[in-house]
Amino acid sequence: MMVVDASAILAILHSPDLAEGLVTRGRAMIAERFTLDRMVRSYETLYEDLLRTKVGVRQQYAPRLGPSRSAEPRVAHLSIHGH
Repeated sequence: MMVVDASAILAILHSPDLAEGLVTRGRAMIAERFTLDRMVRSYETLYEDLLRTKVGVRQQYAPRLGPSRSAEPRVAHLSIHGH
């Protein structure tokens, strides 16, 4: 956790150049770290990891992760009503 004292805040308030530099560096950091490509890869990794833990779902939904232990594909039944 970052601790900022009042003098640092006042320095930013009284120095437009300092404030602008902080904004510029912050925007560059966000543009580098939070790209669409990175977000998509992150979700793909998450879904692949989740699918690896589901034996019956592997063959139907993620064939590139390897064959299922069952010869027949299983169908996952999803319900928005919890039934």
